[in-house]
Amino acid sequence: MKEPVLELKRIIGYTPSHCQSLKWSAKRIDKNQTENVVLYTSAATLIAMDADTNIQKRFFFGHTEPICCFDIS
Repeated sequence: MKEPVLELKRIIGYTPSHCQSLKWSAKRIDKNQTENVVLYTSAATLIAMDADTNIQKRFFFGHTEPICCFDIS
């Protein structure tokens, strides 16, 4: 798969009209460090944002329609 020409750095906007889910996850990185992540959608993209710094860390692409719900485990 080819690398994209542009790299997405930030998505502005959150609307609960399609997906009313906003999830928080505390993932243990190592013995002394935990990553606090908030997951939310913007149209057909799922976004993972660092809750401590408010920096969007990961974008999950692949949907062709707006995401209407999601869950994490």
